[in-house]
Amino acid sequence: SNDRLYRAVLSLEPGEFEAARTSFFPSIKDTLNHILAVDHLYLDFLTEGGVGAAAYDDFVPFDNVADLVVAQITFDRKLIAFCDALSEADLDRRVITDRREDGMIPEKIADILAHVFLHDIHHRGQVHA
Repeated sequence: SNDRLYRAVLSLEPGEFEAARTSFFPSIKDTLNHILAVDHLYLDFLTEGGVGAAAYDDFVPFDNVADLVVAQITFDRKLIAFCDALSEADLDRRVITDRREDGMIPEKIADILAHVFLHDIHHRGQVHA
């Protein structure tokens, strides 16, 4: 899905990537950066990277669509490699998620993956709109 969407985004006219849109985020640029920032957060949870909420907080948004494309492709490859390495038993394993004021919550890997995939689908839909 990211491949098809980003091919379309790369074909936008100058200024359209940043243009104000009627959606949850004010632009395609902001929406796609949000997707990638959340992707980083959840992969940190899944790999028990130890960064926690800072994986989202410290994300530096991309201003250039070509750079964002490369970053998303790089991330997607990491997520695919993570998923490819999972066993059936891993899906039920719990990892700690940093839910800020709600605390450190143990969640199943399968549930986290479902959440991040649905999150990305939701926001890609906003970009399509």
